[in-house]
Amino acid sequence: MTTAAMLADSLLRTPLDRIAMPAAGPQPSVFAPFGLTRTIASQDLGDPFDGDMLSGEFGPVRLCRIAAQRHPENRPGRHTSRRGTAFYKLVFQLRGTAQLEQGARRTVLRANQWSIYDVSRPYTMRNLDDLDQLAILLPKRKEFDFAEQLLRAVNDECFELAGMGTVLFNTAQSALDQAQSIGNTCNAELGEMMAELAKLAVLENFRTRPRVSTLETARDRIKGFILRNLSDEDLNVDRIATALSCSKRYLHKVFSDDGKTLTQFIWDTRLERCREDLLDPRRCSHSITQIAFSWGFTNSAHFSRAFRNRFGCSARDCRREFAEAA
Repeated sequence: MTTAAMLADSLLRTPLDRIAMPAAGPQPSVFAPFGLTRTIASQDLGDPFDGDMLSGEFGPVRLCRIAAQRHPENRPGRHTSRRGTAFYKLVFQLRGTAQLEQGARRTVLRANQWSIYDVSRPYTMRNLDDLDQLAILLPKRKEFDFAEQLLRAVNDECFELAGMGTVLFNTAQSALDQAQSIGNTCNAELGEMMAELAKLAVLENFRTRPRVSTLETARDRIKGFILRNLSDEDLNVDRIATALSCSKRYLHKVFSDDGKTLTQFIWDTRLERCREDLLDPRRCSHSITQIAFSWGFTNSAHFSRAFRNRFGCSARDCRREFAEAA
């Protein structure tokens, strides 16, 4: 389990006066008054990871705000509190992209969206970009059955941050910001109020959840598979069709109104990932060829031409200009 997953596990298993850190390199947690804990991680079991997590408990509700760098590896998770309490987790994505897998569900969560999952069941999470998130954890109790109902209704969908979702998010943000000024009695009442707001946000999406076409659902599922296998040099239309048990014709039909073909999506996404790694100071010792091949390219000349066509400059110039500007 990575440090990021251990931090989440630590949040759920320990009282929120202090989080016990794993021994694999992170710095000690920093105690903040009145039920808040700030945790800073700088090393992820040998793989660079930077994150900052602020967490707090408000009556039955737990809040967690996290800023973390891109971490493309799967982070397996399955969490309960040390009292055996299981949780539903509403996660609000403020920046970056994350990919959630739980059972048959494959969800890509982008900025200004939110979704829900059951953290007591096995899942994996990948940070595809640097991200900021705010999470609201509700205990799996009878009064929170509305969360289970939404989980059963959604497939791979996310919800736009609007309406009651925005009201809930703003309230949770303010609760963390003002936690030191909130008394014990108000703290518990605030938690109950956030639970009610969560219920309203869920019910609102039951009533107004737009009908998602079959093609849109299929396209999101295909994109999720591509993102999970982007570094595989053998990733192509034939392999995707085989893995998803559909015809190549159907794959092309699904992408017919997406603005780019399926093949273009694969190569454009690979180029974006290569550019991110070229500009990442932690990968300055990696050669351009190493980075290109790590994202599925197999020919240096092909990569060079594709990179110049996509970004208007060579990969070498892109890396050098960024380093000089820094």
